[in-house]
Amino acid sequence: MIVKPKLFILTLGLLMPICVYGTDPLWTFTTPDTVLASPSIARDGTIYLASYNRMVYALTPNGTIKWTTYLPEPMYIYSSIYTAVYGTPAIGQDGTIYIPSENGILLAVDPATGANNWTYNTTWDGSPPQGLYSSPALAPDGTVYFGSYDQYLYAIYPNGTLKWRSVFDASIFGSPVVGLDTTVYCGSDDGKVYALNPSDGARKWTSLPVAVR
Repeated sequence: MIVKPKLFILTLGLLMPICVYGTDPLWTFTTPDTVLASPSIARDGTIYLASYNRMVYALTPNGTIKWTTYLPEPMYIYSSIYTAVYGTPAIGQDGTIYIPSENGILLAVDPATGANNWTYNTTWDGSPPQGLYSSPALAPDGTVYFGSYDQYLYAIYPNGTLKWRSVFDASIFGSPVVGLDTTVYCGSDDGKVYALNPSDGARKWTSLPVAVR
């Protein structure tokens, strides 16, 4: 059997997979609200995406719904109804889906059922939650890294407990990446790139601010 490669095109609330040998959509899937982040595709072909209506979708390769699950209720974010997902979900080696939410909560979702395995709330000092606006990064040992508007980059163990958090000099909108030596790199709203030790979050170095021309 020859499997034709597909190109997935995402517009506002509409997902279209297109065969790279043609121009016609193989199928379309429409959500009731805007989709602000790219979908993720698992090894078995399952497609994961989240909409601004607080719904997370798992789609089969032919575009039918496998399961849906809701994000947690907003705590204070801009509307009493919506909690957006701005970051692309990350998929762990065991298939667990890690979803960043605008209300400051990272969700670990079971790939088979959509049930929450655990949630991590960044509101650790009693202050109002701050949004997560980028995609998580996964290390080979399963550690989950993500940045927050609260200026912290978080490292979370695979069981949902905090490994460390490292404060930046400005809010974090960019997604972290993990180097071959497991150093964690992440940009910040101050124009700097931070390199962090994966064991404790200590800074290895910080770049000079990037000049804007």
